[in-house]
Amino acid sequence: MAPARPLAAIASVASLPVGRVDREIDRRLAAITGPDAAALRGRTGQAAARLMYRAYEDRLGDGRWRALRASGARPQRLLWTDSALGGAAAQARYVAGLVSWGTAHAMTRPVLEAAARRLRLEGDTLLGRQEAAGAVLDRLARLGIDYDAAAHRLEEESVPGLVEHWRRLHAAVEGRPAGRAGDQEPARLG
Repeated sequence: MAPARPLAAIASVASLPVGRVDREIDRRLAAITGPDAAALRGRTGQAAARLMYRAYEDRLGDGRWRALRASGARPQRLLWTDSALGGAAAQARYVAGLVSWGTAHAMTRPVLEAAARRLRLEGDTLLGRQEAAGAVLDRLARLGIDYDAAAHRLEEESVPGLVEHWRRLHAAVEGRPAGRAGDQEPARLG
């Protein structure tokens, strides 16, 4: 068994690919005509992030987290990724729309430069906006779009690639060739 590590030494993030969420929902909205569908394009990623942030805040207030914090645990940070189509300027809009304590953005250099040139950050854009975010998901449901089903599809598409990246990182840290996922015998516990 591995030796215990101090909780304060462990840092982690929970990532939401806001751009991919928008692309998936916008793809579904494209099949629906009318002003309601058009008005919702490009809005779901930020709405989902705002609801995720509310859940995050709720968790940081519960008894389980308080016990972990008393043991030295650091809060997990929320990481927004904005891999949307449309170039750096279009992607930079996620930066200004998703600002609050305990969050971070993963972005390419062109997105960072576009954000620095074009945006004026004006403080927290997540707190107090959950009602409007929930309304976006409600409007999608009224149009027949199941946000949970779309999120599940994105998760199924993403997890194999993430597992492969993790496996390669682990191999690199151990100093062995990464190979392909099925090339090596999996480690056995016990």
